[in-house]
Amino acid sequence: MSLGIAFKGPEGIVLAADSRVTLMAQIPGENMLVPATYDNATKLLKIAEQKYVGAVTYGLGAIGQAQPRTAHSYIPELEENLKKEGVGRLQVKDFAQRLSAFFMDRWTAQMPSLEISGRLTRRRRVCGLRRSDLPLHIWRVIRSAFTNTMT
Repeated sequence: MSLGIAFKGPEGIVLAADSRVTLMAQIPGENMLVPATYDNATKLLKIAEQKYVGAVTYGLGAIGQAQPRTAHSYIPELEENLKKEGVGRLQVKDFAQRLSAFFMDRWTAQMPSLEISGRLTRRRRVCGLRRSDLPLHIWRVIRSAFTNTMT
């Protein structure tokens, strides 16, 4: 179980998350999964050139079956992609869509045999300041999953 918090206050926003992640390992030659728990996962995502948005992840602990990776471990790749594309400051919705598409691509490449649904997804809360929001009064929070849908 994960704890991800996005709190909007009068002077800004607070993002918080626990650091526990549980990965499942299969014992070779047996039909048995064993949980392995770690208390050092980074579930707060910050992109270097996107100073006005951040994300909190929760749900599935990692992407990949043979070599599982947490969402945070993919951030340098996302930063490089955005840099190559020459992307400037993104609106919150655009950032959330790009983040979702990026992780959908990684999911498809690393977990092709698993259906994307319910418990098998990693969810994110993406929060940020819109360009027109000065002072820091109105924040937009967008929830998305690997399905590229926004609510």
